[in-house]
Amino acid sequence: MEVQLKGTDLDYTKRSLYYTTRLYSDQLKSGHDYHLLERSVSISLLDFILFPEGQELHSTFSLWDRAQDFQLTRDLELHYIELPKFTPERKGREETSLEVARRMLARGADRAFILEVTELSEQELVDLEKEQVTRES
Repeated sequence: MEVQLKGTDLDYTKRSLYYTTRLYSDQLKSGHDYHLLERSVSISLLDFILFPEGQELHSTFSLWDRAQDFQLTRDLELHYIELPKFTPERKGREETSLEVARRMLARGADRAFILEVTELSEQELVDLEKEQVTRES
């Protein structure tokens, strides 16, 4: 996790991608099996606007095939939270933890990350997941 107070979109995006992929690749020594690699997740709390074209406070990026709409792997994930976008005027009101968790679940965010960000209990998240499955069926 990193807190960044100043930066530019080009510099910071490349920097965060570099360090996240480096965390991933530095896990293995020569001759080790690839199945030993664990997920590398980057969470950046930014005190500047990184994505002016986006409206959301939280942006998540992963390796995704756009044409076929499926994810290659969950091993690399980058989260950017742009704090200047968190204003009551922008949304009209603050979202509840349940609303934030519901939105994150719909986007396929990692459970541990949802629990950390929203501070929901494990049971509240389980109930929310059941609610989502019921809606989809």
